[in-house]
Amino acid sequence: MQDLPTLHIVSFIISFFGQLIVFVACVLLLIKQRSPAALLMLVGISLSALFSVLGLLMTSLSAQESPEAVIRTQGIFSILNTLSYLLFGLGLLLLAIKTVRKRKIEQNNGN
Repeated sequence: MQDLPTLHIVSFIISFFGQLIVFVACVLLLIKQRSPAALLMLVGISLSALFSVLGLLMTSLSAQESPEAVIRTQGIFSILNTLSYLLFGLGLLLLAIKTVRKRKIEQNNGN
């Protein structure tokens, strides 16, 4: 049981580095291709990182209050994080649709 806080911190750090990599990729995509899709992806991953940090901090603070407060805080940040992933996913879907359409048009023009 004593290793639980350490496990949560290590998990958070690994997750945050993954989010950082995706954030850098989204910034590069937005620089190369200014589009609503790239912007949605950048906003989604930015909010996800923000909610992860805030969720960790708020969960730690709510632990001093009560177990119910911890569960409520985790639930709220779970919903917020899910909404940020939804934004990212919508941006990725728009980018995929645009890419498929562009390739289809290029193939039709090549024939």
